[in-house]
Amino acid sequence: MSEGDPRALLVPVQVRDLPAMRVAQVAYAGEPAGIGAAFERVNQFALERGIGPCGPLMGVYPRIGDPIDPIDALVRVPVTRLLDVEPAPGVETLRLARQRAACLMFNGLMGPEFREVHFDLFAWMDAQGLPRAGTAHQHAYIAGTGPGSAWTVEIRVPIVGGLAPGLAV
Repeated sequence: MSEGDPRALLVPVQVRDLPAMRVAQVAYAGEPAGIGAAFERVNQFALERGIGPCGPLMGVYPRIGDPIDPIDALVRVPVTRLLDVEPAPGVETLRLARQRAACLMFNGLMGPEFREVHFDLFAWMDAQGLPRAGTAHQHAYIAGTGPGSAWTVEIRVPIVGGLAPGLAV
């Protein structure tokens, strides 16, 4: 999408506060196809300890690269409580602060259209004057069963610097 593209103003975006929450998380670095194992690991961790999941699995991605490039991500699951000691190698539980973000729901296959919707959201934010950190974004995986199936994903782009100009709390 080019700058000034009218689609940038038609994207159905909600700017809202994401609540503070507790999560279990693991870091992932590798091929995009391998991230499913990290999601399974953190989900199983929460189940085995009786602390979750208590919400959708989430991924935090510092950038969008080429679809075949390796990725870096934080894989998270909301939990009911934090654990006092390091619960398992590479897994941590932590409290996340409330965060303001531009949010967009996606329903469909995780293919080129899914990737393009991110750029539409970035363009919408730019047109609204909402500051963001490059292509950093988050996904909340609401529904889906795996590769080749349709998914419902909330794409969230944090707004840098707290409250957005001109938006009520």
